[in-house]
Amino acid sequence: FQHSLYHHHPKKKKQMDGFVLVLTLFTAALLWKGKTSETTLIVRRQFVKGLQGLRVTVNGSSPGPVLRLQKDVTVSILVVNEIFDDATAIHWHGMTQFKTPYNDGSIGNAQCPITNVVGSNNMVYKFTPQSAGTFWYHGHYNEQYPDGLVGAIIVNDFLNEKKIYQTFGVTYDYDIDDFFFLAADYYASPASKLLHQYLSPESGGDEPMPDAFIVNGKLSDDLSVIADKSKIYRVRVVNVAAFSMFKITVDGMPLKIIEIDGQMVVPFSVSSFVVNVAQRVSFLLDFSLLNTTLSQSPAIWIRFTGMPEMYPDYDSTAPDLGLRGTVLKEPLKLQWKGVISFQNSSSLPDYPCNKPPTLTGIAAPLDNNLLQARPIDSEVAPKPTFAMDYLVEFEEDEVSGVNRAFVNGQSFRPSRANSAKGNSSLLLSYLLPDLFSQPHAIARYRYDPTRQLNYSLGDGLSPFVIPFNQSVVVVFNNTDNGEHPLHFHGRSFWILATSDFPAAETLYKPHYLKRDVVSVPANGWAKVIFISDNPGVWLLHCHIDWHVAAGMSTTVVVAPERLTTGLRDGSILPIHPSHLAACKAPHAIDYGLDGIRNHRKLVNTKPLLSIPADVSIAGEWNHVMQIRKRK
Repeated sequence: FQHSLYHHHPKKKKQMDGFVLVLTLFTAALLWKGKTSETTLIVRRQFVKGLQGLRVTVNGSSPGPVLRLQKDVTVSILVVNEIFDDATAIHWHGMTQFKTPYNDGSIGNAQCPITNVVGSNNMVYKFTPQSAGTFWYHGHYNEQYPDGLVGAIIVNDFLNEKKIYQTFGVTYDYDIDDFFFLAADYYASPASKLLHQYLSPESGGDEPMPDAFIVNGKLSDDLSVIADKSKIYRVRVVNVAAFSMFKITVDGMPLKIIEIDGQMVVPFSVSSFVVNVAQRVSFLLDFSLLNTTLSQSPAIWIRFTGMPEMYPDYDSTAPDLGLRGTVLKEPLKLQWKGVISFQNSSSLPDYPCNKPPTLTGIAAPLDNNLLQARPIDSEVAPKPTFAMDYLVEFEEDEVSGVNRAFVNGQSFRPSRANSAKGNSSLLLSYLLPDLFSQPHAIARYRYDPTRQLNYSLGDGLSPFVIPFNQSVVVVFNNTDNGEHPLHFHGRSFWILATSDFPAAETLYKPHYLKRDVVSVPANGWAKVIFISDNPGVWLLHCHIDWHVAAGMSTTVVVAPERLTTGLRDGSILPIHPSHLAACKAPHAIDYGLDGIRNHRKLVNTKPLLSIPADVSIAGEWNHVMQIRKRK
């Protein structure tokens, strides 16, 4: 089916180990109108060629197969759990799950886990992509995503995308899977073992350091793709790491960015860009613009470089020594390199790899979030009618001595709701109150006279509750000395400004860039706006996996009054029976890392940041969770 919409590559396509299966789930929009595409993903734990230890695979590979979906065409994905000793769930990152919030993949919030019990070890996720662009899927249970449960999603609106880009004088010849790069940090030890070490007093809060960087499951220098120098390629990049940020460069080439987190943007060229965890960028490579000093080279390097400040053992005076020893008996290099070859897969660049040419006339972006990008969509950020505040702190737990993350004074733990008829989720208790009875989140608001807005009182323990169809301004206040990629399930949001680029709020008003992950600067802040028009129970969390486990997450209940009537009035589509079967399956679920005990931070002596008054934090951070039982 892929052939109907994409040019053939002029040379034989090299099939990459661990990335060989392409699931093409569309022909053209007209052919699929009114239909549903279907596929099956089988999750296992197994050995993968070229890497040590067991990995969590999808259909036998890690990363899993590329899913090519079509905008506005429903997809039905059967996920089968064949992990012998664990449950699983999959989050479809960037899919808003409009009208299907139970397909979001977050256990305890949106769904029950897919068990490993034969007969109930599968679940059908059926949803309709709302926008075209670059997305991905990953495990959302325990530490399966750092262990390899990741894969790419491309949502096409092919004819419309091409037409829009052509209005800016931009076109491209190829959009193929060889040029879809999933960058990750590789841990040779099981993530569960590393997590146990991390959440111990002895770690001092230092995150596990990776053993290597991998892209498309390949170590540095092990990946080569073939390009025709006369053609223009669309390159898609996703940061699927558990910890690391990457700066992306291609030797001698300007990178023309055309899409960010599923948002089409006016094409603009940069010399490099940064992707924090879970962020995505599409850019074009036009080899007619290759630096003349490299014009005769049979190949060039594409580079993914880690941020030195994230690795305390990195010695900038001796970069060839890497960061620290690995189980592979090699030093961790700060930079991953892959080959873009103009001849064959064995061709290598003929210039020194440590001396790439300097681009002239092409600047780096103004900030890590690419706020200078101008959205093609004419949608503007509305004036706020409601507010949320999100204070991030890392402090020592007063009971265990473990360094934990706190959101508004509380450390996150997922819902542990149970009913006589099986394990439940907070969302299902709203949608199906007769089957799943459990405490509900109370809407707790307070009026802020400075902003003249009501704001929701929530934290890592108590859900935020947001009324339907509000324009909600959120201020993320990060008191930590590390940058945090915060992801909101179920929506994208406008990024007005950050402490790294405060002028953006005035410069770009009201046409701000939309993303679903904002990189909040270290010891800084970010200000965003979203519309609460998608009822559901959604996570809002740091996408560094270690930080989620340490408690840097919250639950946001959007429009609970609509959820309770949604299945009856059609605003929520019917739930697939496999979701209810999963909740009734016989299994024990450990949602927490050390039981249901709430984590309380020691007295905080850190002062709040000094930031502009209109983005200042308001509210009380240590309030008591208030819940009520459904009668």
